[in-house]
Formats: sequence, C-alpha cells, structure tokens
Amino acid sequence: MVNLCRLKIAWRRGLFDKANQLYLQNHNHPLFVQILFKPRTKMSRNDVDRIAGMVVHLVKETPIEPGSFKTLERSRENSGCFPKEIVMIYIYAQLNGKENKWHCSSNGFIPQITPEQLQEKIERKDRKLNNYKFNCSERWLLFVADDLRIPSTVDLTVSAFTYQYNTRFDRVFFFWNSSRRYIELQVINTIQTT
Repeated sequence: MVNLCRLKIAWRRGLFDKANQLYLQNHNHPLFVQILFKPRTKMSRNDVDRIAGMVVHLVKETPIEPGSFKTLERSRENSGCFPKEIVMIYIYAQLNGKENKWHCSSNGFIPQITPEQLQEKIERKDRKLNNYKFNCSERWLLFVADDLRIPSTVDLTVSAFTYQYNTRFDRVFFFWNSSRRYIELQVINTIQTT
C-alpha cells in the first residue's frame, strides 16, 4: 500500500524543483520562495506542472525590490491565475544571495501578537536587566520568530508596528528568521536603570 502522505510530500518537492527550474530559465535574480498549501489539499503528479507554471507566473509578475519581500494571497481578483491548492506565496528578493531557495511550508494557524502581549514580553526582559553585566553604551532586545517550515511562526497586528513600547532597552527588534526580515519597534525609554 502506498503511503499517500509520502506521495503528497514527493509531489510537492517535485513542484518546487519544477518551479525553480522554470524560473531559472529566464531569470537569474535569487529568490527565497515559500508556499503554504491549503490543509487537506488533494494533489497528484498531474497537478505538478500546472501549479508550478502558475506559481512561476505569479512570482515573475510580482514587482519586488532586492532586499524586500511580498506576500501573495488568493483573492477574487487573482483567482484565475492563483492555484486553488495554495493559500499563500511568500517571496523574498535576496539582496546578496547566490541561489534560489523554494520551500514548501507546513499548514498551520499563524497567531498575531498584539501590542499588549509584546509589551508584557518586553517587561519580562526588563525585569532581568539588573541580572546582566553590561559593558556597553546601549542595550538592545531582539525577539526572534524562528521556524523555517512556515513563512512566519507569528505575525504582529497592525497596531503592534506603531505602538510605543515602554522599556529600559535602548532599541527593540523583531526578527523573522525564515524570511530574514526584521523591524525595529518604537520605544519610549522612560524607566531609569538602577
């Protein structure tokens, strides 16, 4: 008996190999591409060429500056050219990359972090500051979303990007390891170091 789960994984790998080959036929700028399939997607060997062609077409038609990223999602407007088996395509145009990296992402819910949740995490780190020995003029805090299987293990709400966080750290960053992108959060350094 053939393991259908293994077959699905093999077809998805084949899809990424095919899409990468199609892309490299006419383009040489390195991209990092991740694709999130719909849960319980039915896909066969016959679907590989069709989906790979559609993905490459979408990637090629998406304007993107080196060092930046784009997230493509299926919508009413693009439903004719966006494969129904896919929920999202994440594209990162590598600034100094040398090779294309196309990956299949596992299914899952991507939680969004609110400013209040992030402020609570910052406060926990603030409480530990006195335990650390620093010999530097500034203290930075880095949060890392670190799971290479999906484009983001977490995301931030829109308000989390603009919220001003109260902290003793001089700078606070949020980094998504899978896409190698980061943002600097806005901070108000009103708490004095003791």
